[in-house]
Amino acid sequence: MTGKESFLSGGTFCSVFCNTTSTDFSPEDYEEPLRSLSNLGISGDRGCLKCQILYQACIQLHPALEEDASFVLVRLEEHYQMVRLVLGDAKEDRRVIGNQEVHLHYLYNTSPPDWIILYPYRTPSASRKTGFRAVLSEWLKDCDENHSACKRGNTVLPTRVINVGKKSAEGYDPFLHISSGEEGQYAALSHCWGKTTFLKTMKSNVAKHQSSIPFTALPINFQHAIIVCRAINIQYIWIDSLCILQDDGPDWEIEASRMASIYQNASVVLFASNAADCQGGLWSKKWDKSVAQSDEIVDFDYINRDGHSSKIIARKSPSHDTLIPGPYLEYEAPSALSTRAWAFQEQLLPQRSIFFTGKELLWKCRSGQKCECMQEDYEYQNINDLDKDFWERAHSDDAIERFGGWRSLLSIYSRKDITYDSDRLPAISGLAKYMQARGTGIYLAGVWKDDLLESLIWLPRPVWPDVREDNMVSTYRKRTPTYRAPTWSWTSLETHQGGQVKPKCPGIQDWVENHWRLSVPHAKLVEASCEPVGVDPTGAIKSGYITLKTRCVEGLVVWENRRTPIVCGTVTIIGVHWDIDLDIRRQLKVLCALVGTGSGFAYIAIVLQPSRTVKGAFERVGLVQTVPELAEKAEVDLFDDVPETTVKVV
Repeated sequence: MTGKESFLSGGTFCSVFCNTTSTDFSPEDYEEPLRSLSNLGISGDRGCLKCQILYQACIQLHPALEEDASFVLVRLEEHYQMVRLVLGDAKEDRRVIGNQEVHLHYLYNTSPPDWIILYPYRTPSASRKTGFRAVLSEWLKDCDENHSACKRGNTVLPTRVINVGKKSAEGYDPFLHISSGEEGQYAALSHCWGKTTFLKTMKSNVAKHQSSIPFTALPINFQHAIIVCRAINIQYIWIDSLCILQDDGPDWEIEASRMASIYQNASVVLFASNAADCQGGLWSKKWDKSVAQSDEIVDFDYINRDGHSSKIIARKSPSHDTLIPGPYLEYEAPSALSTRAWAFQEQLLPQRSIFFTGKELLWKCRSGQKCECMQEDYEYQNINDLDKDFWERAHSDDAIERFGGWRSLLSIYSRKDITYDSDRLPAISGLAKYMQARGTGIYLAGVWKDDLLESLIWLPRPVWPDVREDNMVSTYRKRTPTYRAPTWSWTSLETHQGGQVKPKCPGIQDWVENHWRLSVPHAKLVEASCEPVGVDPTGAIKSGYITLKTRCVEGLVVWENRRTPIVCGTVTIIGVHWDIDLDIRRQLKVLCALVGTGSGFAYIAIVLQPSRTVKGAFERVGLVQTVPELAEKAEVDLFDDVPETTVKVV
């Protein structure tokens, strides 16, 4: 529905808020006293022009509201650049219980109203296929001319790129271009492959692709990306499945190891955020229906005191989750692309990114972010998200900040979905190279040698516990079927369950909690090494170990009242967190190796079992954290007076 009602000036204004104009309003958050929806309507009927608009916006966007039982809280929020109406049931004065909202703006490229501080709103185009051109051209021009932090001239092209062909002819076939070290500007595409079969570059067709790649044979994601590049005058685009030989292992490894530079050096990266697979497209048939004519937006013509007209836009609360790649995305209806492990580094590395979401275009660069509707237009210093946190901590002069930033990344990355467990390290190798170039040192199976003791303190979230008296088997993670990493690394565990979608519950996510700091480290790292599968030291590995010098205590794992504590002589350790399933129908011998003391913990130790593959070595199976207030004194003092020994963990 679309409101087309005109409201003339000169009426009676009912309150401080309604009497306020944009020239005398203090630019700070402001909150009106709570008012019932019915009283808002009565005030409008009596001549308050602003109340008429507020009332009509509420009932048109939320027609199911009961006027007598619903209340409205009017807030002006400077940071979010809008007037927010919060609707719900009133439980006490100035408090609304409810999650329905209406946001007020004025239409972009029209005159702002003289009433209050309304911020501009741009209606997303009804036709994404043509409508993106004006918006992207505006954003690119602004960034090119005004953002010194984002300036990107010609750069060395990737080994292979797609020449998108002529701007004027959508049917013009693109072709694979071998760059041979030449310079230029190129875009890159980030998208979900999905399970459908689609055209890829193989050893058998690479020569043919250098001549021509039929445009109509390409999946929709690729077609749309090429259309965008032609429209914004970028001659080349890098698409992984077309620019890497998919059946050539050495070529794949070499090109995959260059991911960091490919995404960093791209003039812009296009994200097919709403496409679940390669056929989803950067835009879809949904765009045939204008957002401006949906039931989510209404508009009002408002006549100002000086006689000129303004158009006020009211809309339901929008979602901009794609711009917030943080730890809670998995529980807040994320885009299809934001859940994928491979896309994680693709979102963090680029200088400039354009997200094609289900409702609008989003832009990010090193100087700020923008969205098509303009609500999320912020300068860089006002952004608070993972991208900014990563860049600032990666460039910090403080090693503790850099390592802490990496562990924060892992806590999010380890939740992401991945088709093949063997890709878990390669899919983050670009970020590892970026960090390594900034002084983090030697990289070992997802962690840093100079931060290794801190990086031993991780916990996997278990699957739903399934502990039964009859089989005494607890349900935790499992080791990957084929070797992926040494057991002391967070990436040694399976991170998907048979390809099934994980439940949206924070208690059972595949993620690493790595937020504890060692107050006093007691272990010493004697030696550490990892052997890569190929030439990339930050990619997949085939073996690895660490040697620690520390205090170790032997113990037995027992079944006790549906728990699995460790008994060390007369001392029982209850603060045990297991990494994997344990067959506890028999007593298991383990070794507790002290790592150090941490904030709130008497000690932190890793739990080890004799290795099944390397004689004389051990494998990690769990972590112990002893809280002084919850433990007996004998447990707290367990490692006192124990001599140091050397232990090898594989």
